[in-house]
Amino acid sequence: MSRAGELNWTEDWQTAQDHAGCSVRGWISVEEGYRYHRLAKAMKPGQRMLEIGTFGGATPALFALVAPADVEIIAIDPFINKTHEESQAGRGVPESEIQTLEEMCRENWRKGGVDDAIELIVEDSHVVGPKWDRWLDIC
Repeated sequence: MSRAGELNWTEDWQTAQDHAGCSVRGWISVEEGYRYHRLAKAMKPGQRMLEIGTFGGATPALFALVAPADVEIIAIDPFINKTHEESQAGRGVPESEIQTLEEMCRENWRKGGVDDAIELIVEDSHVVGPKWDRWLDIC
């Protein structure tokens, strides 16, 4: 697996979902994932991709797996949904081991070896948007 994009669509998508954990499956349809895959592979060196609302990180992981190494990948998410933490508590996970969504997302990227390829902005996109000053190629 590398950012050079040698893998095929099915392998890339499965790898991205595996790295993001099974709890992320189903958020993006196979058709959407295929389109994202094609977009990421078509990126040119120096271009920039943005995802707003990353949850567990499967889509940015897919971008990082298949886009050229010098494509900038940015994810924005305020991680305010507490359902993930509540779900862990409900399954009996000890309080000291409960992960926030942000921690889960970052861990998923670390496991997948793509954490250095993705810039994570932990803030609401409505706050980030008005002060955004970087060119975007895909959003």
